[in-house]
Amino acid sequence: MSTVKDTGSQEAKQLSNAFHSLQTQIELEKHENKELRAALDTKKKRKEKKYTLDFGELRENTGGVMFFTLSKVKEAQFIQRTKERDQEAETLRKAENKQRNAEAAALEKKEKEEAKVALEEAKEARQVKAQKLATARAQERDDKAAAKV
Repeated sequence: MSTVKDTGSQEAKQLSNAFHSLQTQIELEKHENKELRAALDTKKKRKEKKYTLDFGELRENTGGVMFFTLSKVKEAQFIQRTKERDQEAETLRKAENKQRNAEAAALEKKEKEEAKVALEEAKEARQVKAQKLATARAQERDDKAAAKV
């Protein structure tokens, strides 16, 4: 690290300003990191999302407190788990259907391309055959004309 001999020079002032700017920037970043860590800690402390069990028709809007037996609570929890499993199964089924449809579309596209190539090859073969036939007919005409002369 070099030292500045003349503290009043332009270089010394620029160096001092740059040093001060860097110190300020570091302090701001430390403060920002501290606040971000605090926000992350707060987020980690949040509890699991709560949900309300569906008691179906047992739940009437009486406006008062309602008490349920343990068996009814367990039954409602079982129904909730069943609904969640059914939703997961439906999501999985939809994903599988989507994949199957994509594969079918890709196969159909491939088959169309193959059919197109086959048509092109058949067309070229017909053209070659027609050209050979035309060449043979022209040769026959030339032979007949040569025989007449």
